[in-house]
Parts: sequence; structure tokens; C-alpha cells
Amino acid sequence: RIDVPATAAACPGETHGMHFSDQEKQLLKDGVKEFYGQHPLWKKIKDKYPEVFAARTTVDLKDCYRNMVKTGAADAIKSKHPKVKWTPEEKDAVKEGIKLFGTNAWATIKKHFGLILERRSEDQLKNWHQNADDDIVDDANLEQNNRKRHRNSIKAKNFFKRTSAIATALGRGRKKIKKGP
Repeated sequence: RIDVPATAAACPGETHGMHFSDQEKQLLKDGVKEFYGQHPLWKKIKDKYPEVFAARTTVDLKDCYRNMVKTGAADAIKSKHPKVKWTPEEKDAVKEGIKLFGTNAWATIKKHFGLILERRSEDQLKNWHQNADDDIVDDANLEQNNRKRHRNSIKAKNFFKRTSAIATALGRGRKKIKKGP
């Protein structure tokens, strides 16, 4: 059991409510180190030390920590989502997904490679692709351009078939149909 003294030192910058003890502040710092990058951070810390933070809300914990950061008593939390290096499997999955679905189908790629890309958001996939090596981007663009050319050639063939059918029905040549009457 951890005891919290009734007369605790104020959390730096705190002007209202119960003051945080030195022990609470230390456990708060330890909790941030342990659960950094996990969501919800403040609830995880509160749940780890329920007897210490029983009278505290998650907002109290967040406010105290931020005040400690302002005064230099604690290290700043740099990001909501810490950077995690991309594994070769994740990179390969994104490359393969781009080949299969193109560069604007991030949700589809994420869903298709669910287990491999479960810790990545759609924005992270897009950002990784945009910042990837030039050869990866060039390969993806080449593949996407090839798909566009193929679609366009099919559209062109269908257009010529339709204009030929119309020209035949009207008794005119295809060139006259294109130019008009």
C-alpha cells in the first residue's frame, strides 16, 4: 500500500484543488515513461496506481504533468504517437498494396494487409509512400500510369466502336461523325 500524506507539496503551477505529493509526482513521471505512446495514457497511469490517484481525475494527472514540464520538473511528451521504425514486412506490404490498389487506396491497403499494418494509420501509409525512396515512388507511379494507360486505351477502343456503329447506322464514315454534319 502506498500512503499519500495529507499535506502534500503543490504541483508546480497548480493554483486550485488538492496539491500533488512528491510521491504522486514521481509515480506520474514513472507512469508516463511506462505507458508513453499508449492510449489512453492518463487512464492507464490512474489505473496502475488506483490507491494513490483515487481522488484524482485523468485531467488532474494531465494538468499536473504539463505543469511539471513547464517548470522543468519533468520531460515533455513529444508526440501523441511515438515514432516506430517501419519493419521490412510493413514496407513490402505497402509496396505490394500500391501495386494492387494504387496510391489513393490507403484504407483498402490497410484492410488487405490487416495483421501486418495493424499499428499503422492510413495517413502513415500515405506519408511513408510520399517519403519513400525515389525508386519505390517511381515504380508505384509507373504501375499507376500503366493502369491509367490501359483504362484509357479501353475507353478509346469503346469510343471507336460506338462511333463506328453510329456512322454505319447513319450511313456516314467515322471521320464525318467525329467532325459533325
